[in-house]
Amino acid sequence: MKTSSKLKKISIVTLLVLIICYIIYAFLRSLPALDPIVISNRVNKLQVPPYSISWAQSGEQAIGVQGYGVLATSGAQQPVPIASIAKVMVALAVMQSKPLALNQQGPYIPITAKDVLIYQEDLADGQSVVALQAGEKITEYQALEAMLLPSANNMATTLSSWAFGSLSGYLNFANNYAKNIGMENTYFGDASGFMPNTTSTPSDLVKLGELALQNPVIKKIVGEYSANLPVVGQVTNIDLFINPSMNSVLNGIKTGNTTQAGGCFLYSAPFHNSNIVGVILGATSLGNALYAGPQVEKSAASNIEINYPVKNNQVFGFYKLPWGGRVNVVAQQDLSVASSNGTQIPVNITIKSIKNGKKAANVGNVKFEFNHHIYNSPLILVRSIPKPNLWWRLVHP
Repeated sequence: MKTSSKLKKISIVTLLVLIICYIIYAFLRSLPALDPIVISNRVNKLQVPPYSISWAQSGEQAIGVQGYGVLATSGAQQPVPIASIAKVMVALAVMQSKPLALNQQGPYIPITAKDVLIYQEDLADGQSVVALQAGEKITEYQALEAMLLPSANNMATTLSSWAFGSLSGYLNFANNYAKNIGMENTYFGDASGFMPNTTSTPSDLVKLGELALQNPVIKKIVGEYSANLPVVGQVTNIDLFINPSMNSVLNGIKTGNTTQAGGCFLYSAPFHNSNIVGVILGATSLGNALYAGPQVEKSAASNIEINYPVKNNQVFGFYKLPWGGRVNVVAQQDLSVASSNGTQIPVNITIKSIKNGKKAANVGNVKFEFNHHIYNSPLILVRSIPKPNLWWRLVHP
C-alpha cells in the first residue's frame, strides 16, 4: 500500500516536471522561419522607348531631366567645339575654389594691367568682352555675371586665373573635374571656349547643365536678364529668352557662338519639381540654336513624365504569421524615373526568410534597371514581428 502511494507520488511529480519542462521548452524554443509572400515579382527588363522629339534642324543634340540624366539624343554625339558653354565649367570650378552663398558678393578681384591687356587682345580679336581698367575692383559675383550674361571671354580668363592662380591651374582642375563627374568626352583647352580645342558632346553638357542648376548662385545668375557692372555699366544676357517680354519657359543656361563651333545653346526649363536640360551644338547660327530650344523643350515636355515604379511605403510582400495576422514588407523610399508617357517599369523583388524582426528592419530589396541605371530601395518591415502567445506555443510543439 505504501509502495503504491509512493509510486503514485513519483508519477505525479514526474508528470509535473515534464509539464514544466515542456512549458519551458515551448516558451524558449526557436520559432519557425517565416517565409515571405511576394506580391509581385516581374523580372523582365524594359528597353527605353523612343521619344517623339522635334529636334532642331541642324547640330548635335541631347535632352535630359535634372536628376535623371540624358534621355534622348540626336546626331553623332562626337566631341565638337562648344564655344562659350565652356564658361559654365569656369563658374562651377570657381564656386568650388571660392564658394559663394546666395546674396553674397564675395571678395573683390583686383584688376591688373595683365587683365587689361587680356581685354584689349580679346577685343582686337573680335571676341565678346567687358571693359576693364587697371586698379578697378570687381566682386566675385559681378565677375560671374560679366562672364555668363554678356559672355565676356576676357573675364573667363581673368576669373579662372584669379581662382586657381593661373590659367593652366584652372585647366588642370577643369579637365580632372570633368572626368570625375562623368564627362568622359570633354576637353578644356581654354577658359572661354573661343579655342576650337575646347570640345564636348551634348550628352556630356547635359551633365554640366544639371550641375550648374544645382548651384543656387549659378542658377540665379543665368536667370538674370541684366546686371550693372563697374566701368562698363549695364550689361544684358545674350540668351534672349531670359528677357521677360519673350514670355518663354526657358530659364538659361548659356549660349555660345564661334566660327568653328557654330551656334550652341545649353538651356533649361522647369519640369515638374525639376528641370529639363537640353543642348544644341553646331547649329548653322546662334539664332537657329536659340529659336530651336523652345520647340525641342516643348516636345520633350509633352513626351516625358516622372514615373514612380517604387513609392515609399508601397507594399511588395508580407509575412503570414502561423499564430495569426501578417506583417507587410514595404519600400523604404521613392524610386522615380523620367520616361515616356505610359511607360511601365517592371521590378525585381527579393525578400528573405526571417524568424523575427523589429520595425523598419531591412529584409530585402526592390530593384530595376532603366536607361542604363540601376535603381535600388531597401524593403523593410512596416512593424515589428509580434511574438506568439504561450497557448500557441503550447499547442504547436
